[in-house]
Parts: sequence; C-alpha cells; structure tokens
Amino acid sequence: MKSFILADWTTVRGQSASPASQVTQDETGWLDLEQYSDIVIYLDVREVSPGGASAVTFYFETAPSKDDPRDTNGNPTFFQALASSALVSASSTTIVLRALMLTASVPLARYVRWRVVGPASALWDATFRAIVAANGPALT
Repeated sequence: MKSFILADWTTVRGQSASPASQVTQDETGWLDLEQYSDIVIYLDVREVSPGGASAVTFYFETAPSKDDPRDTNGNPTFFQALASSALVSASSTTIVLRALMLTASVPLARYVRWRVVGPASALWDATFRAIVAANGPALT
C-alpha cells in the first residue's frame, strides 16, 4: 500500500445559495491513481459550521480523464462519487471511507479529487485533511 496526501489541512467556505453551494478541489491537487485498484480514504475533520441540523457533505470523486464536461443540468459527467460523508459537527475520530475494486458501487477510475457541499440555508465552512492509501493488483 502507498499513501498520498489528497488534502493537507484545508479550510473551505461557502455562501448560502440555492441549490447548496460547493467547493471542488483545484485540478493541481488531484491524485493520478492509474496503477491502483483499491483506495482507503482517511478523512480528519477538525471544524464544521454551521452545526445543528445543517450538514456539510464531503465527496471523494473519480474520473477516467481530467476533463470535466457538464450535462445540461450543470452536473459533471465524468466525475462520480467513490465515497462520501455528511457531518453536522467535527469528528473526534478519523473517518475511514473504503473504495475497493470488488465491492465499490463506483470503482476507482484514474483521477481522484474532493468536493465539499454545504447547506443551502446558511454560510458554512469546514477544516479537514484527507489521506489516501492505495493498493494495486501487483502491489502487496
């Protein structure tokens, strides 16, 4: 297994909008995991606001190409969610998300990025980091 930093300590902020506002990782930070088939994502969230019933959702997405064409509704067509986690408060433990080739509903394609979606009803922010451990068919 090999480890990669997908996001070192990062703070993202969004404004209320309809639909919910979102922040997508810049292309320069995407991981190219072409030679791997399984990944485990370790998500460490130190701060999330607003609290209460409003959730901030972390998506980890994969695509076979860096292109990010949009459909008629403005949704990305290549990037699909490998894993996600919705939080209303910071987590005291690391969240472990698995995307294993044999069990994932969306298998690892090549590129991996994060996207954070906040509630539509308020200003929001989150501070987090994400570490990826990857394993390939020829790796032990």
